[in-house]
Amino acid sequence: MHDAAYNLGRRQMNKTDAHSTRSRLALTTLLLLLPLVVLPLMATGCFHRALDIRTNPEGATVSVNGEVVGPSPVVVPFDFYGIFHVVARAEGHLSSRVAYDAESPWYSSFPLDIVVELLLPWAVDDVHRIDLELEPLPEKLDGKQVDEVRAKAKAEREAFPRETN
Repeated sequence: MHDAAYNLGRRQMNKTDAHSTRSRLALTTLLLLLPLVVLPLMATGCFHRALDIRTNPEGATVSVNGEVVGPSPVVVPFDFYGIFHVVARAEGHLSSRVAYDAESPWYSSFPLDIVVELLLPWAVDDVHRIDLELEPLPEKLDGKQVDEVRAKAKAEREAFPRETN
């Protein structure tokens, strides 16, 4: 009787050892294959948003939303879509202002944005180009031109209120 119980316990122990060995083998296999699944997902593309601002003449000082970003041509990355107030100034030229509405593309709305930003294996560039033409200052202003410049300045001040910091 003692031998039968011993053999029964031994068979159960062998089953437990076999199950334990299979479990360890499955866990080891999973841990080895996990990087093969996770690394490609981590290497997926990303979404780049930027304003590409160019002026004529080149080299004008460019400001976006009241912050100087540098001489043109300049590329300004951004995270959120919306209206950007762009101002370009150059010596000997009238400044140029524009309120640019950077609208989001169709593929950046839910749920497509998840696919584009997280799962595509390549980068997506959404670049908005803004071309600004700076007019040269006139040699001499007559009375009518002075009134036109003042009216234009007043209209721009109303359209582009100063931001407070």
